[in-house]
Amino acid sequence: MKRFFSRVLILITCVASVVACGKSGGNTNPPTPAHVHSRTLNEIITEQSGDTFSGLFHCDECGSDYYDTITYQDVNMPVINISGSLDGISKENKVTATLQYKDGNKSFDCTSTFKLQGASSIRHNYPKQNFSIQLFEDEAKTTKKKIEFVSGWGKQSKYVLKANYVDFSACRNIVSAKLYGDMVHSRNIQDEVSNLINGGAIDGYPVLLYHNGYFKGLYTLNIPKDKWCFAMGDGEQEAILMGDGYSATTELRAHVSDDFVTSKMDLEYCTNEDTDTSWVVTSFNNMIDFINDNDGENFRAGISNYINLERTMDSIIYTLIMSGSDNYKNNVIYLTYDGVHWQTSVYDMDSTWGMSWDGRFNITWNGSELTDPDWNETTDILQANMLFKRIYENYHNEFVARYNQLRSSVFTEQKITQKFRTFINSIPQVVYNADKAYYTEMPLPFDRDDEDINCNQINYNKISVFVHNRLANLDNMLSA
Repeated sequence: MKRFFSRVLILITCVASVVACGKSGGNTNPPTPAHVHSRTLNEIITEQSGDTFSGLFHCDECGSDYYDTITYQDVNMPVINISGSLDGISKENKVTATLQYKDGNKSFDCTSTFKLQGASSIRHNYPKQNFSIQLFEDEAKTTKKKIEFVSGWGKQSKYVLKANYVDFSACRNIVSAKLYGDMVHSRNIQDEVSNLINGGAIDGYPVLLYHNGYFKGLYTLNIPKDKWCFAMGDGEQEAILMGDGYSATTELRAHVSDDFVTSKMDLEYCTNEDTDTSWVVTSFNNMIDFINDNDGENFRAGISNYINLERTMDSIIYTLIMSGSDNYKNNVIYLTYDGVHWQTSVYDMDSTWGMSWDGRFNITWNGSELTDPDWNETTDILQANMLFKRIYENYHNEFVARYNQLRSSVFTEQKITQKFRTFINSIPQVVYNADKAYYTEMPLPFDRDDEDINCNQINYNKISVFVHNRLANLDNMLSA
């Protein structure tokens, strides 16, 4: 492990290795070089050899082979190496390997379990997969290893390595979650989510991932959609449900089934879920029945018996703002802290801010360009999900007032784009270049053959243009 990190983690802006010319041949004191050898990260990751990220390279200029120890200038970016075999890994099947971690503040290695995570990436067999990880203190996996990677997360043992395969910028999930947190914290109320880092959305930061010393790409280390993300675990009736597909149930037009799965719902957590989940089914179906059976004054008079109206209204508004085309049936999280009242939250926000589910930015959707300011999926978001529909129609004035309040505070164009700029600029250009070179089929928001492309600037420009158009569109639609 020490050898791996000494060679890999002083990390990346431009590789500048000064090495000796001459045949390797086991020489410990190579001759003085005829000239300086300088290699880019793209060359390194496509020509690397051996499992220590070092190897023999041929110099076309001098005609000699040389041994490159591959050291990097420090760009202050954490590195994770998975050491061991991942053969047989799946969403259901965990494998055990060693996780090695190093950043500017901490360095450790530990036994860990890994399994695949994410329905879409698994279903489409993306070459860059997500991993759920569990850390342990011992090889026997009897004691969990709890680490606080970010101040405020608390010491935990479960995390997610997110590949962000369809979002080359790797920013949409994390930045969207941070913006969601700003919105939650803007409410002057105290409840179960008011003190959470991002108000019930995930959090994370960029890392470089290696497997047995081989570069595997730019990832983010994320909080999972686990009970600790929502500060659950102490209540008598707490549950996390998530839409996991498209069905009458995920539209809240039909009951959730006893097994959840057949109605395209995923039970992420439930108090005493090993012994009794029937109360979740009953409670959630009671809410569905009320939503479908009541409208107008009847809806306004009784909905507070089933949901947290303020939090849910905010969640709907944010889904509109981020253009969450995959977040109003699929990927909607429903939370209850008392077994009676529900509220919504957001998850898996890579198909947002102008990005399609398959990673394309400029796509045709319902006959209009996605980046066209006149285009929006607003009708789908506000009509397909019955809870969204009822709140928008029966609390329209309150909905518009809250939207305007958020637009003048949390969701100004400058505040949104600044968060994206900060995140994108925290990732060195050469790291984006390396990801582009390694994953040759990865969908990109620019021409893959353009070697001089500034990935950071293009990523930011694409998002900022869409933010401008999207906000103008909604401002016009929701003008009071």
